[in-house]
Amino acid sequence: MSVVEAYKDFRFEAAHFLPHVPDGHKCKKLHGHSYKVTVYIKGEIDGRTGWVLGFEEVKEAFTPVLHTLDHALLNEIAGLENPTVENLAIWIWNKLLPKLPVLSKIAISETSTAGCVYEGG
Repeated sequence: MSVVEAYKDFRFEAAHFLPHVPDGHKCKKLHGHSYKVTVYIKGEIDGRTGWVLGFEEVKEAFTPVLHTLDHALLNEIAGLENPTVENLAIWIWNKLLPKLPVLSKIAISETSTAGCVYEGG
């Protein structure tokens, strides 16, 4: 059997502030990002379908998460009171893993040059 890692990208807009950074830090102020989330799945290729899992199933699992995050103030979402990109990656992981047991990692970009990858744990 062949094992592969596949991925699907999602995008959302959201605002946040980081309450625990030092006074004067630019991220302590309310600001927004255009986030890109990449959901990775890993497993054996199904001999009949030719894929690990259909991308439509990944989308179906992520859609409720997307609706929660898109155009939200992340600090107001339970579990994201300190919405660093690291905490956001873990939060998304915990929401998706029960629906996507083949989840292998979450990658999030909050800008074109900065982001985080979380592989569970």
